[in-house]
Amino acid sequence: MASGNLFLGNATKSVGDVTMYVRNGKQVSRVRRRTVANPRTGLQLAQRCILKTVSTAYSILAPICCQSFQGKQSRSMNQARFQKVNLNMLRTKAAAAVDGEGMTEAGVYENETGNFVGKQTLGAVINPYIISEGTLSFDGIFIDSNTLKIETTTAIADITYQQFIDAVGAQPGDQLTFCVLFTNADDADGDGNYENLGLITDFQYGRIVLMPANGDLTGKMFYQIEGSDYGIMNPNQRNEGSFVFRTGGNPQAFISVAAINNKEWDAALGDTVVVGAAAVILSRQTNSGWQYSRAQLGILDYDADGKALTEILPLNAAVASFESSQDSSKYLDQARRVG
Repeated sequence: MASGNLFLGNATKSVGDVTMYVRNGKQVSRVRRRTVANPRTGLQLAQRCILKTVSTAYSILAPICCQSFQGKQSRSMNQARFQKVNLNMLRTKAAAAVDGEGMTEAGVYENETGNFVGKQTLGAVINPYIISEGTLSFDGIFIDSNTLKIETTTAIADITYQQFIDAVGAQPGDQLTFCVLFTNADDADGDGNYENLGLITDFQYGRIVLMPANGDLTGKMFYQIEGSDYGIMNPNQRNEGSFVFRTGGNPQAFISVAAINNKEWDAALGDTVVVGAAAVILSRQTNSGWQYSRAQLGILDYDADGKALTEILPLNAAVASFESSQDSSKYLDQARRVG
């Protein structure tokens, strides 16, 4: 029995097979389908794999992505935007793998682009997911040589907050949110295969507010804590997480992230836990609300058995994992045993 007023647009619950509810201030209805058919064709199964890939990724990235799409006020609106942009990203990626002509029924079973979640896949997989959108322009921190790299012309030991802010193209008081996905690059049984490579094993993030606790922008931002390791000098009380930075070669060349939340940034095949992808989001509070930069996860450059990190779990294998003798679209798979 429905409640509320259908004509005023605030009806809820159901009338027969029609269910009404209010979403974002608007009355919405949906119809229950009495007969639901599972996907059977290769293209349908491919769409199922793509949707599952994005949904499982959101379940991992939700602590950040539930709020990182500018102008989206609720968790559900942020989730819907995350799904829309990343479904489109993966569909475009899959279609490009077959000469840019889009996917065909036969082509799905030849499509070896990755990474996609199959029926037996446990958890989410690494991809260049778009994790934030907004009007801020930001490219001051980027992946290079398998690390998040921050270039500067000032010696790291001497750089001030203001000089760091200028180097990354930000403003005082802006926030940098570091997002890092880890994967497993261990060859557990020594057979030369990396069975879990490409699977997300952990998601770590941290925030640096570009304003020191004492408000002195001329104070040093980094200080040496041990050897060549640097931490954050006079951190803002709203900072979250822990960071270790290191210089590379010439200390005036760049500084890179060495660890986040006590997890070392390692990029070597054969290690149990390594970074697989990372991105940095710039956010700024204005009179009109929060603004964000567009951020897409950058994938680290691994090469396992001649395949990059995002080519480990191919679409055709994911589709095949959902095939069964009852539901397959393939002629030979639809035979029934008689007697």
